[in-house]
Order: sequence, then C-alpha cells, then structure tokens
Amino acid sequence: MDRMTTFRLFAFAMMSAGAANAEIIVRNSPSASGNDTTRATWLADVGISLDQVKNIVDFEAGFVINQNVSGVAGLFPDGLVITDTSPAHEAIVRTTGFGGSNPVGTMSLAHNEQPFLELEFPMPGVDYLSLQDIDHTGTAFIVHFADGTQHLFSVEGTSTGGNSAEFVGIWRNDRPGIVRIQMDADGDGHWGIDSIMYGTIGPACDPDVNCDGAINGFDIEATEQAVNGDFSNFCQPTADLNNDGAENGFDIETEEQRVNGAPCF
Repeated sequence: MDRMTTFRLFAFAMMSAGAANAEIIVRNSPSASGNDTTRATWLADVGISLDQVKNIVDFEAGFVINQNVSGVAGLFPDGLVITDTSPAHEAIVRTTGFGGSNPVGTMSLAHNEQPFLELEFPMPGVDYLSLQDIDHTGTAFIVHFADGTQHLFSVEGTSTGGNSAEFVGIWRNDRPGIVRIQMDADGDGHWGIDSIMYGTIGPACDPDVNCDGAINGFDIEATEQAVNGDFSNFCQPTADLNNDGAENGFDIETEEQRVNGAPCF
C-alpha cells in the first residue's frame, strides 16, 4: 500500500489568527535589562514556555576556546550549520573579542563586520528562533523561508561595554518554515551572538485518529498500530502536512515524527 494514502491532514495549531501570509513577528529587547521581558513576549508569540524550547545553544558546553565552527556540520542539534560566508574570517567560540562587551556566560560566538554570519536549517526549516547579539551598532537580518521568499529587518545597536547582549526573537507566524538567517553588522570590527534557541511547532492533534466520526477505543487502537509502524488506519491526506508548500516525502516524515513523538496521544 502507498503509505502516502494513509496519512491525515493535520493543520498547525499555532498559526496566526490573522490574514494568510502575515509577516513574521520580530521582538528586539531595547536593552540588556529588558531581555527577560522581551523573551517572555516572544515565547507568548510562539505559544510555548521556556522549558518547551526544543534546542538551546549557549556555547558553554561541548565547545573549546578559539574553536572555529564555520561551515562545520554536526555541531548543532537538528542540522543547524553556522557559517561565516566571508572567506577572510571565521566564526570562533571565544571568551573575548566582542569589542568592549562580555560574552554571555563564559563563551560566545565571535564574528566581525563582514557579511554574512549565516544560520542554516534543513528543509522544511524551523518555526521560531531567538538569539542574543553582542556589541554592535546595528544588525541587518535577512530571513529566508522554505518557499524561497525573504523578509528583511534590522535591530538597533547594543551598548558597547559590559553585559551588553540583547535578545532578538523571530516567530514565522503563518509564513513557511525558516531555512536560513543571514546577519550583517556592517561597520563593527567585533561582535557576536549567543543563547540561540530554535525549533518547530508540531501539527495539531485530532483525537479522531481513524476518522470514523467518533472518539473511542478504535482511535487508541489506530494510534498503537501507527507507533508500531502500521499507518493503515490513518485518514486520507488532503494537503501539505509540514506546510512547506508541497506534498512529498517530508509529509511522510512529519506524520511519522508526530506519531512517534506523540505528545498529544
């Protein structure tokens, strides 16, 4: 049996209530002292709590001083690759090198003014991302979505001494997944990022798993079968499960992940 015929459409639970194709939501702390408040607002945008953030990279564990991470695959969860696209420079984990500012904690990722410092995610991308940017006069962001479109925005500069890192949070809203973010702090000799948080929001769960019009023991049975690898009791799909703009193998993977992760069953 074609497994694609066994899957059901599950809409994303956390889509914006606004019009289709609404722009992404960006939150930028006005100062380091406002990071906690701005982060809380961003988490509310996404619809999760801090302990539900899927991935957090803080460079405090698993890295060494002066480690070059540029373009190195396998260092970060869920396929994230961080690259300095300027051939003359690197993205280096450091304890210093952020102008007059401190890293967040002990170590952060240092960069310079050359474009771009780039964060890239495998298709179909992530739904949310945040970071703290350190010691710069202003940073331009280019957000690339899974459908090939882009969104440009800038954040204001930070202080240039002490604990200057400021929170920047992005929620894709009802745009496709975020597959790449490019950052350009043109004019800054030294700046950096840290405390990168990112992940996806799973599709909503329908308790009527087998689509028979009733919520009962047959749905439990269908779920148990799916966990064991039998998807034959799932409904006929009608659309794009992972919201990447196409019905393809990624939708199969999305449904398998939903069933095997099963936070809603």
